[in-house]
Amino acid sequence: MVRIAAADYTGPTARAWVIGATGTYEDMKLESVEVPTPGEGQLRVRVLRASTNPVDYKRCEFPSGFVAYPSSVGIDGAGIVEAIGDSVETGAKVGDRVAFFAGLSSGFGSFAEHALVDATLAVPVPEGVSLDAAAALPTVALTALIGLEKLQVEAGKTLLVTGGAGGVGQFVIQMAVSQGVTVITTCSTGNVAALKVLGAHHVIDYTTEKIAERVAEITKGAGVAYLYDCVSAATLNEAAGSVQAHGKILSIVGPVETDASYFMRGLATFHVNLLIQPPAKLRANLTEIIQLAADKKLVVPVTKTIKLEEVKAQLAEQAAGHVKGKVVVAVTEA
Repeated sequence: MVRIAAADYTGPTARAWVIGATGTYEDMKLESVEVPTPGEGQLRVRVLRASTNPVDYKRCEFPSGFVAYPSSVGIDGAGIVEAIGDSVETGAKVGDRVAFFAGLSSGFGSFAEHALVDATLAVPVPEGVSLDAAAALPTVALTALIGLEKLQVEAGKTLLVTGGAGGVGQFVIQMAVSQGVTVITTCSTGNVAALKVLGAHHVIDYTTEKIAERVAEITKGAGVAYLYDCVSAATLNEAAGSVQAHGKILSIVGPVETDASYFMRGLATFHVNLLIQPPAKLRANLTEIIQLAADKKLVVPVTKTIKLEEVKAQLAEQAAGHVKGKVVVAVTEA
């Protein structure tokens, strides 16, 4: 767990956004904390960049026992390895540039100038990838990739992505298109052009068009083989009618609540939760994702960069559902 520096503490300190117990993001405080020493299997990373995700405000509400308290907040980050604990077998070296997925169990997050990270969940960042891009990738790109794996998408078939302008949706579009899948997505008027640039074959403006009618028109009444919902249960239920019999539906918001119609149509449903994925799988997938970025096969949609002091205000925007793309936090400078 993170240790807030006491008045008589004389060791090195750093700034971190800390939550002391189960509450909300509004209970976070920017504290002076002790610089931690890495334990077995851990790296200490000097965090240069982090990025915000909906899970960052939600994790403040998780009960103790599931999350270590007090803890610093933030799940995605990138920076420089500055210390290595015992039994680290990933080949990490002091001075390496890494991107990391912080998880929740250690109590050390990325909205901090120093973080302790499971070495398995910190992967090298090639020189061709900026730390801004690297910090923006882990949660959203891992969710996109693992979700598409669960759906077992096939080239030549059609996928409907609701909420394509969000952090996850933009990566789902790019990854699916690269696999030869025809992609239909939804967004508001201001995001239509951007999603076409990312490769979406058809973009439905949900503010002016009815999703079911447009999907029927685009597919000539056949419907889609897959639905990847990035918005809400209500949106998923509305869009589910556009899925073919024996099709597949996935949500990143929570387990899909089904009724008899799902059973009668033979629909399979899935959910993505990164927190229960094996660390080795997350490492392999994140390494693949970083390489795709290095090879210019993924566009990383960073919409703005904020200061560490602005994190709480940004999480308020996340909670209100007003964020598109990825927001990067400039934690420290090299």
